[in-house]
Amino acid sequence: MLSEMTAVEAKEWEIFYSQDPFGEQRADLRNAQLCMMWTGDKNATLEQFMLYADPKPDPTPETLRAEQEYNALQLAAKLEAMGIRRHGNDSKPPGNPES
Repeated sequence: MLSEMTAVEAKEWEIFYSQDPFGEQRADLRNAQLCMMWTGDKNATLEQFMLYADPKPDPTPETLRAEQEYNALQLAAKLEAMGIRRHGNDSKPPGNPES
């Protein structure tokens, strides 16, 4: 499947998974929710019942912005390597003859 997927499609799936996980991580979350409800402890947190809790803290806005810029630069480099130029002040849109 990955060999037939474009980089844009792969990134879309990565974003989708980060917002709505599926597979074993989702199963672990569902089981943790059941365990938390079963204990009846109102002070319990979901993380206490997760088998593999994510150790990374929530990213800061600065970290997210830096990641977006990095991803944009990587995409621009890949597109340029394929001969696709971006629209902007320094280039003409594809299909428009130079004047």
